[in-house]
Amino acid sequence: MVSTLLAYKQLPADVTEPLRQLFTWLLWLVEAALICKLAVVGGRAGWEYFHPPPGPPPGPAEVVRVLLSWILASAAWPVAGSLLIDLAL
Repeated sequence: MVSTLLAYKQLPADVTEPLRQLFTWLLWLVEAALICKLAVVGGRAGWEYFHPPPGPPPGPAEVVRVLLSWILASAAWPVAGSLLIDLAL
């Protein structure tokens, strides 16, 4: 039986700190964009409530899409951090 040993060395702080800051900024940017998208979708749903379109409204599916994207973005941050530079928060 072959045994494999993986050597793991902790990266220095001067390498991980810029990556941590980059991940933090990216997470905030994605969440701000999703908040804006949710506001736009909510406004569109309100508009369609008072001025119904001729076909079925796409509003509920868009809200679900935005919320699922938000969940995936929030869950991806600790996974990416722990895999790349051991930043799991």
